[in-house]
Amino acid sequence: YHNSTHAADVVQAMHYNIRENKLMSFLDDEEKMASILSAACHDLDHPGVNQNFLIHTSNPLAQLYHNTSVLENHHYRSTLSLLRE
Repeated sequence: YHNSTHAADVVQAMHYNIRENKLMSFLDDEEKMASILSAACHDLDHPGVNQNFLIHTSNPLAQLYHNTSVLENHHYRSTLSLLRE
């Protein structure tokens, strides 16, 4: 489920919401771009399992993030790493 097709679906949904829900007039160009980029990266490098599984199996990601918002922190860090490249 957490693959490039899912990312494309979320990007398309964000684009639709920005255009059709009249957000165009409330967001500047940077905010629109940030919204689309966030949608594209929201599940970046998803391991295919949920946070509880990562914690209960002592996965290195769970240890790295001290069992707190493991996937969210991982997606965030993966996005920052990609942007730095």
